Parts: sequence; C-alpha cells; structure tokens
Amino acid sequence: MGAYYMASNNEYMYDFKDGHFLKLMEHSYFYNDYVGGVLREYIDNPQPLVWLCDYYSSEDKEYSPDIKTWDEISKKIIPDIEVKEMRIIFEDFYILNHTQKLFIDQRKLIKLYKAEGQKDFFIHPIPILTNSNNSAMGGGDYYCEDSRRSLWRMNIIEIKKTIPEGYVDVTEDSLFFEDEDED
Repeated sequence: MGAYYMASNNEYMYDFKDGHFLKLMEHSYFYNDYVGGVLREYIDNPQPLVWLCDYYSSEDKEYSPDIKTWDEISKKIIPDIEVKEMRIIFEDFYILNHTQKLFIDQRKLIKLYKAEGQKDFFIHPIPILTNSNNSAMGGGDYYCEDSRRSLWRMNIIEIKKTIPEGYVDVTEDSLFFEDEDED
C-alpha cells in the first residue's frame, strides 16, 4: 500500500478540500498544486515545516520527539491554486531556511535540472528535505539512500522574494533524482 504524506507546521496538516492522500513521489514535483499550495502558506510567513508520513509513530519520536503524528494534528484546508499563481510561487521566490540560514533559488534550481537533461518533472527539494522520516517508508516513496533527506524537518521555513544577508546558497546541493534502477 505504501506511505502517505501531508505537509504540516506541527499545529495542523495542510490538505485540499477533497481530502486526498498522496504518496510522496506523487506530489513532490515543481508546479505541483499541492507543493505550490503549501509554499503559498509560507510566503512572508515563517513557520516550522515537516512533510509528515502517516507511518510516523510514537516510536519515531525517539529520534525526533518534537514532531506530532497524524493522529495528534488537525487538518487545515488550503485553497486551490491557479496555474499563473503557481508559476509565480515556483519561479519568483526563494526558499529560506531560517533555522540553518540557508536558501534555495527555485529559478536557478530549474535551470540546473534542465542542464542535467531533465525535461519535465523536476523533484522539488522541500518534501524530501523536510521529510519526517530519514528513510523510505513504503511504495511511492523516495527510495534513494540520500543523507540530505530530513535535514530541514521542523526547521523554520519561509518563502520570500529577497534573501537575508549572511544566508548560504544551497541550490546546487538541492537537486534530487529518482533512481530508475530501484522498484
């Protein structure tokens, strides 16, 4: 069956009005309406972010006790997003990690993916970087062994048009690729 994921600020999980659950790689791409809708909630609104797995349980709290489980959090319905607004969110904004003083330039990231030969579906780094679990939890998940997975979980994230002074650009280290050799 596989693991399902929803973004959370640890107060509530972001959901669309239809209440659909998705496996991680079903929605972890640029120009995806769910990722865009979540990022819209973070525009000029810094708050913690975790891409929360439904398998995340009280046993997982040993390595990350600050994260609540699906059963402990209510849902917040986020409005649908228009294509024009989505393009602006993905192309005109930087992703800031205030906890670690890092940033990702999304426009530069798209150019890097294209330079790597990616044509259509670019993996957006936020669902993987903020993942609640640092390894795959089931079918439809990101299977690659990648030490970057979960490095930003529960960090204070903000989407802005400007970069604060002293923040480090980690855009080139934020490319993720699906391993086609794995099931």
